[in-house]
Amino acid sequence: MDLRQHQWNRLLPILEELRPRKKATIYKLKPAANGLVWVLRTGEAWADLPRRFSSPTSVYRLYRDLVTHNLWNRFLSALADDLREHGSINLADCFLTGQYDPGKCRQFIRHVMS
Repeated sequence: MDLRQHQWNRLLPILEELRPRKKATIYKLKPAANGLVWVLRTGEAWADLPRRFSSPTSVYRLYRDLVTHNLWNRFLSALADDLREHGSINLADCFLTGQYDPGKCRQFIRHVMS
């Protein structure tokens, strides 16, 4: 399942910071963003990305660019904010007694694309 339009609208300003002068290419990032969330949701390798998304290289490049430009946390926070507003998740559940619980946080990603 792909990102919903309202989720994409939240991510668009963040993605525009990666390529502010190439507005036409921003919309080419939508399949890569969907692929990135798919990888996070499933835990599969980049190479196993289904063909309907961008190439694994393009999806990884988007992830790398988000991390390199310090936008990764904003990307995830935008998705989390959307889910919180829709009552779908409480991110406090990702941490138990100060310990990161990847199983709980994987539920967050599943909610994004369900």
